[in-house]
Amino acid sequence: KTVDKEHPSYALSLSNVAVSYSDLGDYQRALELHLECLALCEKILGKEHPRYALSLNNVAASYSDLGNYQRALELNLECLALCENILDKEHPSYALSLSNVAYNYSNLGNYQRALELHLECLALKEKTVGKKHPYYVSSLKLVAESYSNLGDYQRSLELNLECLTLYEKILGKEHQNYIGVLGNIANTYHYLGDYQKSLDLRL
Repeated sequence: KTVDKEHPSYALSLSNVAVSYSDLGDYQRALELHLECLALCEKILGKEHPRYALSLNNVAASYSDLGNYQRALELNLECLALCENILDKEHPSYALSLSNVAYNYSNLGNYQRALELHLECLALKEKTVGKKHPYYVSSLKLVAESYSNLGDYQRSLELNLECLTLYEKILGKEHQNYIGVLGNIANTYHYLGDYQKSLDLRL
């Protein structure tokens, strides 16, 4: 049995195929399919539907993957406005959109604006899921990265150490997120000129 192209299930399948192309590194094909999915979502559900906002976010991600950060940012801002309008600010999709906007500001070199938005996202995560949730720690890690991009390595180090402690408690030392933050800390010690400490963490 086939599904009509204007059925939401078809749009979902199309989105899943696009994600697979993205995973394979074919970002242009992924973009084409995400754009087709977006047009379908607009036609079937309308622009005020959360599924449309999610599809818009996927299109933005494809532009980002292709290095078109300005277009990605424009779409992320549109998605953020939609999420604010149709969802509560404490909805996970709003926080995701906020983080994506910050990500593309960072890609465009506007690290100060990226930091401000990552801090806003962190406050939302603390309120909605609490400090002991991996989502909170992921946001904290992005704040640390923003400080590093701005050259404030000491503050970045402090936050990365906090991330490390939280990941150890939540996920354990064998988890890739813990190991990733350990690498960030080693890099930060290097930036601060503590080459021995940086080396010790890498061994």
